[in-house]
Amino acid sequence: MIERIVQASLANRGLVLIIAGFVAIGGLLAMFRLPLDAVPDVTNVQVQVNTEVAGTGPVEVEKLVTVPLEIALTGLPGVQQVRSLSKYGLSQVTVVFADGTDIYFARQLVGERLQAAREELPSGLGLNPQMSPVSTGLGEVYQYTLVRDPSVPPARMIRDVQQNVPGFDPGRPDDAASLERAELMALRAVQDWIVRRQLLTVPGVAEVNAFGGHVREYQVWIDPDRLLAYDLTLTQIMEALEANNANAGGAYLERGGEAHMIRGLGLVQSVEDLERIVLGSEHGTPILLGQVAQVVFDGEVRMGATTRDGEGEQVAAIVMTLLGSNARTTVATLKERLAAIAPSLPEGVRISPYYDRQNLVDQTVRTAVRNLLEGGVLVIIILYLLLGHLRGSLIVAAVIPLSMLFALILMVRAGLSGNLMSLGAIDFGILVDGGVVVVENVLRLLSQRGGQPRLAVVRAATLEVSRPVAFGIAIILLVYLPVMALQGVEGKTFKPLALTVVFAEIGALLVALTVVPVLCSCLLRAAPQSAAGDAEDDPASDDTRLMAVFRRWYEPGLAWALRRPRAVVWLALALLASSVLVGLGLGSVFTPRLDEGSFALQIIRLPATSLTQSVRVDLEAERRIMAIPV
Repeated sequence: MIERIVQASLANRGLVLIIAGFVAIGGLLAMFRLPLDAVPDVTNVQVQVNTEVAGTGPVEVEKLVTVPLEIALTGLPGVQQVRSLSKYGLSQVTVVFADGTDIYFARQLVGERLQAAREELPSGLGLNPQMSPVSTGLGEVYQYTLVRDPSVPPARMIRDVQQNVPGFDPGRPDDAASLERAELMALRAVQDWIVRRQLLTVPGVAEVNAFGGHVREYQVWIDPDRLLAYDLTLTQIMEALEANNANAGGAYLERGGEAHMIRGLGLVQSVEDLERIVLGSEHGTPILLGQVAQVVFDGEVRMGATTRDGEGEQVAAIVMTLLGSNARTTVATLKERLAAIAPSLPEGVRISPYYDRQNLVDQTVRTAVRNLLEGGVLVIIILYLLLGHLRGSLIVAAVIPLSMLFALILMVRAGLSGNLMSLGAIDFGILVDGGVVVVENVLRLLSQRGGQPRLAVVRAATLEVSRPVAFGIAIILLVYLPVMALQGVEGKTFKPLALTVVFAEIGALLVALTVVPVLCSCLLRAAPQSAAGDAEDDPASDDTRLMAVFRRWYEPGLAWALRRPRAVVWLALALLASSVLVGLGLGSVFTPRLDEGSFALQIIRLPATSLTQSVRVDLEAERRIMAIPV
């Protein structure tokens, strides 16, 4: 089989070079399609189900929502684990599936069960369990805040937001606190109604989660005394609010040859619309909501806040990428979209990013590419010093890009990503082993058989070493079989590394047996007949100066070792034992350390600490950190 490949390659040299060119083009195209990230995503296949339970404590949330959902989702095919988290106003159930399960199939199974589980949940609470976006913990690729330009007064910005966001009515702030509250509400409205909707259209974006600020809502503050005076109940008010907050459609009327659509406009548009809702009547006089309650436009009850740089509360957002998408490409497109929507934002509103995954990915890729280039240059220099033949060194060096491009094609087909683990696993010294053996043997036979046809000499030299080259690379590939058999987190971490090396080694073997002999037959020249005869008599005559130095040191050492085999064996065992002892003292880590150049500071407070106090402590901590000289 191996001999047939070599002979077919030399018999069709033009076709081999054309195929190599197509492989190079395909590898370049795959380079742009290859997903790039800093580290491999080791998240298991999971689907999260989130349910908002407004105003309900953790114990009630667990009993009323979490437990029924857990029971409904436990028996799904392929489920390995179901875990849950019950907090104030929120139930989160995480369903973990077996590795290899298609995420969309898993979501389909969960969605079918949720349809049946909704009937088991308590009615009257407005429960609507929803699946989280198709993303993972590594999907947080871009984070930013919405801030007001200091040159624009808050009142002017709020007025502009009121004109751009439908239904936004902050009222008339009369003090600094209410003005700050209205400003945060305006920024949150811009995020939810303008920025978020634009970013969700970016390919690869799964979700945009907002934090901080005040989510706007209409609030009805009921006066109990007036409620009793008009003999009304809370149920009547709730029913009236639901019935009077909808549009109705009818047929049409023909007038003067025209058709006029009939519509009933009842959707609430302002505080005044709510105040005019009729609750009942007293002696023929309608009782309006404004007579028994105060209607205000305010923010909903908050469970958290966002601060930055000690400058007060702000509105922040995190962009989540779709599972399997190219984080680098997604962030680049995302920033283009942000730049496009910036001119259309209300006056004084600007977007200030504070985390960009593209910077980390670019830094990781630059590190990997720099290491690969430095390794490639060193390999070429060493090859030239050892072979003493520039063309031969360049032929061997051609194995590196061709095998890498071949590996990129297979990585894209296998769904792997380029990251610090996979790209950093490539060893150029191993890749060029087969090419070095073939080129060195071709040079040797050309120097010994200068009078014979060059193509015949190249064929004989390649066939002479083709089996050892194939077996040597096969042994290297066998080393990675245990790595590819790993499961769980270990498998997701190291299996891409092993597959990348295997793909590159397969490419290197094919190049060494096909492209390298063809290039040797085209670029290498036979030595003169006299020189060829001298080389056949003395194998050391074609040594380079560096190899001659090595030979002068190596031959006496080899003779000494052959005379004392037992001493050599004992010396080898001693070196093995010492290396084991040294290895036991080395430190070990699961994955290489990834330094993003930042610190994560966590402040632990008492559980009963209020939100206002937490914000005050965070701002003080941020101010002190900002005061540290860099």
